[in-house]
Amino acid sequence: MPYYTSVHKLDSGVPLGGIGAGKVEIFPDGTLASFTHQNNWDNPIGTTGGLNHVDARVGHHFAIWASGCAEGAEPVARLLQTADIAGLPRIGEIEYAGEYPFAKLNYIDPALPVEVRLEA
Repeated sequence: MPYYTSVHKLDSGVPLGGIGAGKVEIFPDGTLASFTHQNNWDNPIGTTGGLNHVDARVGHHFAIWASGCAEGAEPVARLLQTADIAGLPRIGEIEYAGEYPFAKLNYIDPALPVEVRLEA
């Protein structure tokens, strides 16, 4: 199974979606892109394919908010991606294993009081 971390700058991911239902790709940096639906299969909405070439990944995020059990533990919120979007706090690193039809992401951030994984 191909294995990457979020430091690899790849322009493709594992396509997620049913036959004839369109798809979205989840990339090694945790972002969602290459949306194909409504008969746009030959011109997917990608990282620069939004209106007026605005990054189409803006507005499509996974995120976490977690608080530790210790007294006085401050809650932590992160976007589950390493790509910078408007300076919002994001995860430190992602380990990505992708082989169609599955993508497995392990989100690594020492500030989080929990382990976070995604299998899609």
